[in-house]
This record gives sequence, C-alpha cells and structure tokens, in this order.
Amino acid sequence: MFHQCLRVKRNAKRHTKQNDMRVSELMKLDGLQTIEDLRRALSTVEFYNCPHLYNAFCCGLESGHMRGTDVAVDEIDRIENMLSVGAETHLRAELWYSLSEYDFHHNIGRSHREERVERFKKFGEAVREGREKYGDVAWEKRQSMIALYDGDATEDAAVEQEDVVDEDDQTDPNADPNIW
Repeated sequence: MFHQCLRVKRNAKRHTKQNDMRVSELMKLDGLQTIEDLRRALSTVEFYNCPHLYNAFCCGLESGHMRGTDVAVDEIDRIENMLSVGAETHLRAELWYSLSEYDFHHNIGRSHREERVERFKKFGEAVREGREKYGDVAWEKRQSMIALYDGDATEDAAVEQEDVVDEDDQTDPNADPNIW
C-alpha cells in the first residue's frame, strides 16, 4: 500500500523530516497533495471518499501484505467483508502514526498510551460512520476502477509506470533491499 500512497526517497540519512515523504500521483488524484492530507483522510470518514486511497488500502489487504500473511485472496471484496471495524481502525491508526515521521516508533510512556486510546476511539467512530454513510459508494467506485483495468492489470502496474528515477537519490548500495 505504501508504494501506492507514498513516494519516499531511499536514503535513510535524509529521512529526518516528514517533508521527505511525499504522496504518490494516485493519491493526488484524490486531492491528497501532502502527507498531512493523507493522514487526515486516514483518520476521518474522508477515507471512503478517496477512491484511490480506498483501493490501495483494499489491495494491500487482499495481497496479504497488510495482514502479515503471504496469502493473497482470489477475488476483490468490500473492506467490510475483510475487516472488522476494530481491525480497520487499528490498521488506519497505525498508518496514521507511521506517517507522522520517518521511521516512527511508538513511545512506551503512559501519556502516549493514553493518547493512543483516545485516538483509537476517534478513528473507530470515523470508520463506523464512513462505512455507514459512504461504504456502498466507495465499493461501487472501486468496482468501476477495477473494471477499467479489465482484469489484466492492477494498481501496482499503474504505480510502476509512474515511478521516476530521482537523480539526486544517493541510495546506499549496501542497504538491505528488503527494507527499501
């Protein structure tokens, strides 16, 4: 999903600010011009009104990568059939946190735990409201988008075509390719 949502330069030494992360061209089609726009969409009902974000999230689930499995599903499905409200809330909150800064790690302090509980409640409300109000429309838009690909291509293929080599990228040749 991150490959569909983000354009991140691959030099870890330069990843100290949120400004180093940029949204992909697909997310810009949804009006998500900045990382803050993407984070806002993840945390609100707006998520369901962003067809490319919704589709990227679903593709990540269906591929098995976001669930921590290597098992891809055989057919596309509504997000409501793949995840409970709690599971969707958790994944969207984790993505929101991970987009707050490069190489984000949770603080183990009490105040951070309390803040996470409150944020999780707000995310849960947004997920429930979004599913109720916009779930059907989001699913219909996703089906239309997939129909455009005629079953032969995926969003990944579109993203691969968009990738541009950054001539300023000074990627460490010894970097672990599994990380990047």
